[in-house]
Amino acid sequence: MLNSNFLQLKESRRTAIQKSPLFSRDLELNREELTLIFGQYWHLLAYFPDFLAHLITLLPKLEQKSAVARILSEELGNGNIQDAHEGAYFEAIRELGIDENQIRNSTLLPSTEAMMREYHSCATDRLKALGYFASTEFADLWIVSNLGRLMLNALPERKRVKWIDLHVTQEPGHVTDAGQSLKENVEAAELPVIFQHAQNCATRWDDFFVGIYEAIQSDRLESVS
Repeated sequence: MLNSNFLQLKESRRTAIQKSPLFSRDLELNREELTLIFGQYWHLLAYFPDFLAHLITLLPKLEQKSAVARILSEELGNGNIQDAHEGAYFEAIRELGIDENQIRNSTLLPSTEAMMREYHSCATDRLKALGYFASTEFADLWIVSNLGRLMLNALPERKRVKWIDLHVTQEPGHVTDAGQSLKENVEAAELPVIFQHAQNCATRWDDFFVGIYEAIQSDRLESVS
């Protein structure tokens, strides 16, 4: 069973993400604003397999490496590019009528850049990487669910999106593997440090979504002034 602090963090992420102003059901978004949202998120999505690969090199025990490798394999489609998370993401993007190059070439907002900097810094810091890994997996399904709702709102003829379905199927296992990584071969004295990094990651994600929301509001004010 997870340390109580991690359990509390895990349970709190759903509420925090759903309460983000970006995911308010009263917020109507146009195509340009959806492009901004999905472009910012793509930077994190695209880097995550690299983050996992770096994490594997930092872990001392085979059990931990194997657990993270399972997640990395699913992220990359288990050898089938059509099932890779990034591939399924762009499939949905194309259905939205958004140019794939607009997503790939999107300029990072300050909050996105800050988040990317933190993930990159995990490449040489095992405890930070474990904290960011756990925090990301604890939140991932709720992040995808809310982004997926934005997709489905813009695709009223669709009931399902493959990118969402992949996460619904795979995320329970990812959360279990993340929890195992905190129980196996981690010293008790290391857990508070890992937990602090996990909390910091959660805060970065909250800032990431607020940063996008504020950019949308700023653009709207400029357009009417």
